[in-house]
Amino acid sequence: MKILRLFRQLELRLNYRALALLALAALLLSLLPLFLIAPYNHPCTDDYNYGAYAAQAVREGSPLAALPAALRKTAETYQNWQGTFSAIFLMSLHPAVFGEGFYALTPFLMLGALGFSTFFFLWVCLGKLGGGAWPVWVLAGCGVVFFSVQRAPSAFEGFFWYNGSLFYTFFYSLSLCLYGLVLLLLREDRPGWGKLALAAPLAFFLGGGNYSTALLTLVLLACGAGWAFLRRKPWPVRLEMLLLPVLEGGALLISAAAPGNAVRQSLLPNQPGPLEAIAKALLASARLALESLDPPFLLMLLALAPVLWGCARRVGFSFPCPALAPLAAVCLAGVEMTPPLYAMGHTGAQRMQDMYYFTFCLLAVGVEFYLLGWLAHRTEGARLGFHPPAVSLWAALLLCLCLLCGPGLRDLSGASALISLRNGQAQEYHRQMQARIALYEDPAVRGVEAPPITAFPPVLRPSGVPDLTEDPEAPANRYAAAFYGKDWAVLKP
Repeated sequence: MKILRLFRQLELRLNYRALALLALAALLLSLLPLFLIAPYNHPCTDDYNYGAYAAQAVREGSPLAALPAALRKTAETYQNWQGTFSAIFLMSLHPAVFGEGFYALTPFLMLGALGFSTFFFLWVCLGKLGGGAWPVWVLAGCGVVFFSVQRAPSAFEGFFWYNGSLFYTFFYSLSLCLYGLVLLLLREDRPGWGKLALAAPLAFFLGGGNYSTALLTLVLLACGAGWAFLRRKPWPVRLEMLLLPVLEGGALLISAAAPGNAVRQSLLPNQPGPLEAIAKALLASARLALESLDPPFLLMLLALAPVLWGCARRVGFSFPCPALAPLAAVCLAGVEMTPPLYAMGHTGAQRMQDMYYFTFCLLAVGVEFYLLGWLAHRTEGARLGFHPPAVSLWAALLLCLCLLCGPGLRDLSGASALISLRNGQAQEYHRQMQARIALYEDPAVRGVEAPPITAFPPVLRPSGVPDLTEDPEAPANRYAAAFYGKDWAVLKP
């Protein structure tokens, strides 16, 4: 009874500022194991392939020599594998190119990009456009980022493996920044040259990234341009909004026209037709939403409901047709899934599933905001029979209880990292990789017989990641040898 009275007193004194600060602290605490395990991170597989030219250039010259080497790799890949030129350029410049120890920066870069872009986008939507105070978008951002990170299908591919995480997590993050800039441009009735100076190169850059993000960005930019014309914005605003999809679409055409795409497609027979791919993408999008709306996620939405309610009822928009929001969300997520389904017949690797889940988390909050806005504008004047921050607090406490006591606790990214640190698996993996690196970096050794890896911390290197074999001509062997400038590399029998 004393505990209940204590909570009741806390409810009455609670405000959203306090909740927002608590949520930020909890989010940072949940990310701490991922930051602590980062120093044990090492490159693998395609990191060696894409970074070989730049690593050689740095060894023989200076760090600046990595730039023309990355351009060389981009041009080569454009001809023989795929056309995603802006992504290939950045893949060729991963941190280990400049020194093995710098690879530990990878999760900081990816988690930082995801967190910043999510908070920026929600600041624009809920703060600048929705008129909400800072606790509104901070609380929403904490919920979205927490679930995006902790329940990502693969923390390794989404945050720790540079090649995979850059292609999807980083480009997804860039797209959120662009969407935020576009919304700020549409908000004004005069040209925003500073924002356009950021948005224009970003749009072109995204067109040269992964096809899922590029296609979704093109669709949304086209919608933004259509909105500018529909609302009869001044002509300078219409023209700047028209410029963005032209730039992004042009870059996407350059990417799609790459000779290397035909080479890659020749290895992937039996692709579905366009209409079949779209239908499968919509079904996959709906399935993802239904599977992801489990009790913990619903509790997060419940915790955000009072916050979003207060913001949505102040927005000067009528929120017509409540079914429109979930349908639009399914369609937008379906757009992301269409390119891999069309090219490969399935929705892609774990790093792509990570990106779909990031999109789901953000869209779910958007749908909730829309539905609450529809309800709020049809119940104006109604009094709430509860203290709104108290609902958020109790839902957050139930969410913590559900996560801590649920069967999926060990699957959370932070919990997995913490377990690997506590049982010594991360440290042992690092020790074994250091033994290999000592051979790779020994100038007297021209051919490397590398000891096997026996420790597999899930967030650093799952057991299924391709590794060296006893065949020096195997792709993983050739990539590693080229990256470190060796004649050959094999796994010690």
